[in-house]
Amino acid sequence: MVSKYVVVSMDRLTGDGGVTLDRLFRALSHPTRRRILASILEREEEFGAADFLPRSETRDRIRMQLHHTHLPLLDEAGFIEWDHEADAVTRGPRFEEIEDILTLMADAGDEHPDDWP
Repeated sequence: MVSKYVVVSMDRLTGDGGVTLDRLFRALSHPTRRRILASILEREEEFGAADFLPRSETRDRIRMQLHHTHLPLLDEAGFIEWDHEADAVTRGPRFEEIEDILTLMADAGDEHPDDWP
């Protein structure tokens, strides 16, 4: 049970041309994207995309998924800014709009399923 409440204005998440609930839930629907957003929530500095790769034999497959699916989706949503040439990831112009929800999820700690973030 989540013990902390975060008030999020619904107009920040719907219909005003900003973040839609569908876009938010799509962004949060994959563990890799949750890890990216959780990392950016914790630290505001720039990341390299390689920082999100595991140290395992699946590294090349996950790198392809990052570059062709996860980073473009988050960048298009405005949650991150991804400089493909520099392979750098920072907070996007709409990150602030989802920051309260990410904070709420991070604060829930042990109440998350095993695949969070």
